[in-house]
Amino acid sequence: MPIYSVKGPDGRIYDVQGPDGASDEQVIAFLQQHLAEQPEQKPKEGLIAGLEKGAESTFSQLRSGLGSLLGSGDEAARAGLERGEDIGRRYADQVIL
Repeated sequence: MPIYSVKGPDGRIYDVQGPDGASDEQVIAFLQQHLAEQPEQKPKEGLIAGLEKGAESTFSQLRSGLGSLLGSGDEAARAGLERGEDIGRRYADQVIL
């Protein structure tokens, strides 16, 4: 079965395996049903989560910087923004001393 890439309502790209010849509407409907069945995930909190968020943010910034030097700056910036939004959804805003 082929794998289809679909952009979800949260802006993330999902790879969905489906039958040959599936229409865009069928793949999107399957993804929406699957996402609706998933429990709402609470953003991670705490010291470890803060360290993870910092590490992911730093790595994302490095990827964006290298991408802008080696390729298209616009594409690297767009990808960096998407990664930043994803990180922001997965980790709570918090103050760590």
